[in-house]
Formats: sequence, structure tokens, C-alpha cells
Amino acid sequence: MTEDSPPRSSIPWARLVVESAAIVLSILFAFGIDAWWEDRQEQASEGEYLVRLVGDLHADTTELAMVVRRWSAYEESARVILSFLRADRQPMDDPGALLAHAVVATFDRKPFMESATYEELKGSGGLRLIRDPEVRAAVVSYHRALDSGASFISGIERDYFRYVTSRVPPEFRRLVDQQCSRPDGSYRVCSPSVPDVDARGVLDSMIRDPAFLLLVNLRVAEVAMARQLLESRLMAGIEALQTLESALEHR
Repeated sequence: MTEDSPPRSSIPWARLVVESAAIVLSILFAFGIDAWWEDRQEQASEGEYLVRLVGDLHADTTELAMVVRRWSAYEESARVILSFLRADRQPMDDPGALLAHAVVATFDRKPFMESATYEELKGSGGLRLIRDPEVRAAVVSYHRALDSGASFISGIERDYFRYVTSRVPPEFRRLVDQQCSRPDGSYRVCSPSVPDVDARGVLDSMIRDPAFLLLVNLRVAEVAMARQLLESRLMAGIEALQTLESALEHR
């Protein structure tokens, strides 16, 4: 080396580059492992939530099917009373059965829905774990529809209920619920016999009141609307259930 030549660098650049690259690659690899592990955990959580949601929907659709049958019976009883009133008080062959129809039309069984899993997902922000937008939309739209249906049923005026229960003795109403109801939630035609209860007299006093016809008309309309809403919620539940079950099958 001459005096004029520059001093040779003592820094091992090649080795430093290799070591730096190794460090960067190891960091990237660690991040990749963490992301992979987090993704696996989220997939596992998604699967658990889907299984729970499917279980909830099975319970919901079973409950809704029973409640639809009940509201169909309420509507049928209300229409029987309305038909009798519109027929200008045709002869009462069985006043006990007719009074039982008037009582059945007062019932308003509300569905008990399984919403704990959905509320947990919504409250914790866990809905993002359901990656398929179609599945997520099916879950959200179903529960929103349930909320609107429950609000309608809860908001139904109870004027008809108050009118009938103020005139029909409680022991007669109790026997109607016991003797006329079927295990599947529907009602059969029955004529409870209660000592000291004059079914013909009670019914005749109601029929003579002009307000009763108005209340029965309103009851038919609101019960029919509630039944239609419940049927639409049942169909939404069945569709959501099919979507979720398909998502589980393809995981």
C-alpha cells in the first residue's frame, strides 16, 4: 500500500448486511407466527360462536313455531266471536264454548328468544369474528327483526283483555286455559262448566254492549298482525339457521 492510497475500511459490511437481514427476517417471521396464531384463535372463536348461534336458532324456531300456533288460535277465536256478532246474535247453541272463544282471544303469549350469544357478540364487538358477510348479515337482520316484532306485541293495547276479564269470572278463564289448550300450543273447542257461572248471561251482557263489537274488531286486526309478524320472524329464523348451518359445514 502506497502513502497516497486510501486506508482500507476495517468494517465487515458483508457480515453486517447478512446479520441485519437475518434479524429482519426473524422479526418478520415472529410477526407472521403471531398473526397466524391470532388468526387460528379467531377462527376457533368464530366456530364456537357459530355453534352457539345455531343452537340458539334451533331453540328460537321451535319456540316461534309454537307461538305462531297460539296466535293463530287467538285469531281464530276472535273471528268466531266477530262472526257471531255480525250474524245479528244468532241463537247460542253452546254459550260456554262461545264464551271460551272470547277468553282465548284475550291471551297474548310472547315468545322467549335465546339472544344471549348475539348480545355477547354485539356488546364485545365480536361480530367481526364472523368473517363471511352473508352469515353476519343473516344473524344481524334476524335479531333486528325479532326486536321489532317484540316491540309490536308489547305495544298491543289491552282494552279487549281488560273488557273480557272484568266480566268473565277468573275460575272460568283458568279452566279455559287448562281444558282447551293442546300440548302443541293450539286450542281446541271446549265448553268449561263452572258452578255459579252463567255463561249465557255473561255472554249476553257483553253482546248487548256496542263497545264489545268495536273491541272485537280491533282485536281481530291486532292479533292477525301479530300472527303475521311472528310468521315472518319464524321464516327469518329458518333462513338464518340454514345459512349458519351451511357455514359450519364448509369450515
